Amino acid sequence: MAPSILPTPLPLYRQVSQALLGTIHAGELAAGEALPTEEALCARFGVSRITIRRALDELAGRNLIVRRQGVGTFVATPASLHRGAVLAKARLLH
Repeated sequence: MAPSILPTPLPLYRQVSQALLGTIHAGELAAGEALPTEEALCARFGVSRITIRRALDELAGRNLIVRRQGVGTFVATPASLHRGAVLAKARLLH
């Protein structure tokens, strides 16, 4: 996973989330596989922990990753994707 932060008008967190999404779609990170730690991602992309957290929040909000406190962050599995879709639909209905 090489850093791809470029001088663009996109916010840094969005660039990081897009780079991580690219690694997921390319199969470099498989479903259920752990992402690197926030600290490792900070070093890899040369950005602050706040920027990494915002990028991860964006991916989690799209149900592409699952964050488990004290355990780590993982690429979503089909089961977690389904669970996220059900929760999103339930929020829309209420």
